[in-house]
Amino acid sequence: MKILETAKDSKQPVDHGKAVTLALLAFEKQPADLADHLGITRQHLHRMKDQKSIHPDRLDKIAEFFGITLEELLSVAATPVTWMVRHQGDRVCEYLRNKNPKHGQYVKNIEDMYHSLWHQIHQLELS
Repeated sequence: MKILETAKDSKQPVDHGKAVTLALLAFEKQPADLADHLGITRQHLHRMKDQKSIHPDRLDKIAEFFGITLEELLSVAATPVTWMVRHQGDRVCEYLRNKNPKHGQYVKNIEDMYHSLWHQIHQLELS
């Protein structure tokens, strides 16, 4: 899995560029869409993903793009599998909720199971 290959050495201090790269993979977003959101070229974004440090204002806009907090964005580098499972679980539950709204309690049960799963994965990634 590409996200696991990119996440190697995640115990090091937070590499902002790596966090952005991993967030793009975990949230299945296109770099071009992020570049548009930031008002920069794709080439600039590509160079930015190689930077260890990115300006805090720009990091805030990047977190906004993913719909997460800055703290969550920076945690993606340390726990990429957690974020991948969390995002996929959210997508599955949203699909099921929209497919048949009458099954709300069943979807809630599935959400609870996903929450438990990603919490356990998170603990394993941090240990």
